[in-house]
Amino acid sequence: MNAYDVFVYLMRWIFAVAFGVIGWGIIVANFGCVYAWVVRREHHSMMLIPAVAGIFALVGMALCPVQVVRKLAWVPLVVDLGFFLTVIPVGLLMQLYVRRSRKQKQD
Repeated sequence: MNAYDVFVYLMRWIFAVAFGVIGWGIIVANFGCVYAWVVRREHHSMMLIPAVAGIFALVGMALCPVQVVRKLAWVPLVVDLGFFLTVIPVGLLMQLYVRRSRKQKQD
């Protein structure tokens, strides 16, 4: 291993840890807000940009040099409530648009 390889390896670890801590921290904070809302009936605002947490954690896990962690990089997108609740309606709207456009072409 030369100096460049060591530098790249260290930078991958630094960015993986930074993105991972930020992403997973926001995911945990979002779960805390949902817990306070459902259990305690208190209103706390979640992240204004819901997909940020899942994407940050995904990038952090994808940059990690450990192969097993990289294989599980999709998990934050499923675990993050904000990303999940954003993607589902967008997917449903896209499906409705495709159905309507196909129906108009048939007429």
